[in-house]
Amino acid sequence: MRTKKTKGWRVSQVTSAVWTGRFVFTVNWATATAKLYLCLLVLLSSIFAGCIDIDNTVQSLNPFYTDEAVVEFPQLEGEWLSFIVLDGDVLPMNIKPWVFEDNTVKIFDEDRTVSVAQTKFFQIEDSYFADIIMANFNLDLFDDSNDDMISSDMNSLTNAAFTFWSIFHWRPVHLVYKVQIDEEHTSLVLAPLSLDWLGKILEENPDLIPLIDPSDPDSPLPLPLANATSATWMSLLKKYRNEEEAFPSDQIFKVLLKKSGKPHVLQSYENGNPQASVFPEDREFSDGSQVRTNTPIYYAENGQIVRLMLNRDWQSPAGLWLKAGTWVEYFENGHIKHATLAQDWESPKGELIKAGTTLEFSKDGKIKKQSSE
Repeated sequence: MRTKKTKGWRVSQVTSAVWTGRFVFTVNWATATAKLYLCLLVLLSSIFAGCIDIDNTVQSLNPFYTDEAVVEFPQLEGEWLSFIVLDGDVLPMNIKPWVFEDNTVKIFDEDRTVSVAQTKFFQIEDSYFADIIMANFNLDLFDDSNDDMISSDMNSLTNAAFTFWSIFHWRPVHLVYKVQIDEEHTSLVLAPLSLDWLGKILEENPDLIPLIDPSDPDSPLPLPLANATSATWMSLLKKYRNEEEAFPSDQIFKVLLKKSGKPHVLQSYENGNPQASVFPEDREFSDGSQVRTNTPIYYAENGQIVRLMLNRDWQSPAGLWLKAGTWVEYFENGHIKHATLAQDWESPKGELIKAGTTLEFSKDGKIKKQSSE
């Protein structure tokens, strides 16, 4: 891919330390949340070599839209539940809903740290897009003259500059997503423009989109940065808006948003039973377990629950107390697969197991593995 070198700002040498310093996870079992965190850990520690296609998103210095293409969606204002579609699985992103208001989106981490994104929806014929740029970046943190502050207070840098969501918008530039909106305005799917696809287009027409070469010492790392005009982007999106490879349906990373305050089926089996669903209120089941509001409930094909997040500490039929806020997994025979203890528990063999211990069971209900926090 031929690139045009254009002057850019410097990100400074601390980039890799930011990734590994901000996100450190202990993964005890392969739940939906743990799967996502594990992917992120691999991703961050290897600088974008992990399982989420952050390195396959097009980043632009200029907006992807022109003013006359902007459209308003007042129906979208309010709170939205957020999920990641990862390898076809729907995974929860956070607990606190995102908030759409006045062309901004407030996006929260699990620790309720907030990022603010400026969002412009625009239309090209029968297709809708969203141009998103993070609005609360502190650009001083990316100034090489500020190295003393950076070296002396890494935690301040990482906490101030990045939240979970802003990792996907890791520098203050524009990203574009193709938007699917249902007729009731209760469901959004955001699929990013593929950098791999753009690279193939530029092999045939290298002057179409000027790029800042990532090998240039003055360019941000590690992705090329597009320097096309908004009019050029509009022309390209109009021509390729329905191109499958531009916004591939099998894109490994997509964002799914569901309007808060409504029940939603996230996935279904072919027989019509839900595969994953979410409800706007706590759900209590016949065994006394209570599921946390706005978190997915996963089902087996026969309709049996196989994964949920507890809203409160719960004593299972086997007698062990399980910790609120943790994922509980079940085998299809109903036995618990993974769980975290809320209280000390004496196992059937007489072993005292401390609260906070994560247990892994075999299909016959026996303890297979245990690990402490």
